[in-house]
Amino acid sequence: MCTSKQLTHIVLNGGRVITVMPNTWKETNIFKDELLVKKIPRKIILKREVEESDSGTEYFSLFSGDYETLDDGYTIYWYLSSQKKKLDKCLRQKRVKRADSQLTELSLKLNKRNLKTEKQIREEIEAILNKYRVKDFFKINISKNTEETIVQVGKGRPGLNTKYRSLTKTHYILEWEIDKAKLKQEESADSIFPLLTTDKSFGPKEVFASYKYQPKLEKRFNQFKSVHEAAPILFKNIERVETIMFLFFIALIIQGII
Repeated sequence: MCTSKQLTHIVLNGGRVITVMPNTWKETNIFKDELLVKKIPRKIILKREVEESDSGTEYFSLFSGDYETLDDGYTIYWYLSSQKKKLDKCLRQKRVKRADSQLTELSLKLNKRNLKTEKQIREEIEAILNKYRVKDFFKINISKNTEETIVQVGKGRPGLNTKYRSLTKTHYILEWEIDKAKLKQEESADSIFPLLTTDKSFGPKEVFASYKYQPKLEKRFNQFKSVHEAAPILFKNIERVETIMFLFFIALIIQGII
């Protein structure tokens, strides 16, 4: 749903939207870059008990400041989840560990087959780091040693007229280091998520409460498609479409009450 065109269509037709803003939007990178270089104040807006949490409590915080989308001026609220913070750190450590393991495997295959040139080696390194999204956390160095040997031209026993030629062979060595300072810095951007609303009358707590209600809405959609077996039906009259949708709506309300 979250494209500028779709949001505009909903707003122009009298609708309102609360949704998670995609990571691909420029506003996300702008906020994260700001968060990496300075500490932005935040306040706790919700606490709840969580059995699987080490502390037994999960809290959600709101970052202070006024944030809007660059193109349409929709309101953005930035939140932080304590539970998600631990999860983000754990998942990043796993990705770094897997990338480190694959770089070790790669280093043992250098100077063979398709890994005989620096370009080929760098392309393979790039593929590994991009696969695990850890490019910023590794310092890569490729060094090379050049070995020159003299070999005889042609076959046979060497003699006075034997010709020789020089062969140069390059051996590449892969070295890397995990940037612990960069990893530590990245932790400051863990567990954050932005909620976008097209209605400026909604405050941060209202937006967050509506977002947390989403699983219940998804449950009704699931019931609509599975329990009630909603399927495409051909009607020639719009009133009949509205009637059957109203009946489905009543059925969902009754099921929700039960």
